[in-house]
Amino acid sequence: MSSGVVRIGDTVRRPAGPWTPAVHALLDHFHAVGFRGAPRALGIDEQGRWNLVVGEAQWAVIDWDTAAPGSRLFDLAYAMHGFVPLSANRDYQRGDPARRMRLLADEYGLAEAERELLVPMLARRAHAMHDFLAQQADVGVEPWRRLWQQGHGAAWQADADYTAEREDTWRRALLG
Repeated sequence: MSSGVVRIGDTVRRPAGPWTPAVHALLDHFHAVGFRGAPRALGIDEQGRWNLVVGEAQWAVIDWDTAAPGSRLFDLAYAMHGFVPLSANRDYQRGDPARRMRLLADEYGLAEAERELLVPMLARRAHAMHDFLAQQADVGVEPWRRLWQQGHGAAWQADADYTAEREDTWRRALLG
């Protein structure tokens, strides 16, 4: 979805921006502490794109568009939005969101106290994406301006509302 992202061979290349040094530092830190699930930053090519590759024996699910310091639970709320999924759009919904949410939390090793904190964070995370998209679109940053115009902001708001309206369902799924 991001503008200018291309795959060339075993690399994924994307336009550099003001965040690029921070992302490189984060990836370098992961490797320095022995985590091999993150891709390697290979540098910046002649077109200003930074490159990422898949690790030796592992694949990492990443989305660097909004990479920033954040909590583990905030990241998990984002993952649940995409993988459960928690979407107001019936075309994206699955018949068993509560089971899928519970399975993801179980496999993630989430303790009961963390599950309780996660429940209200699910809708807040979707709303944060709406706000980020709106802010970036307002100042004309691509691809966010285009995505906003295509209705992605409204979709994130609808997802936030859908998720908030079902907080009791998610609480039962995670803690029941």
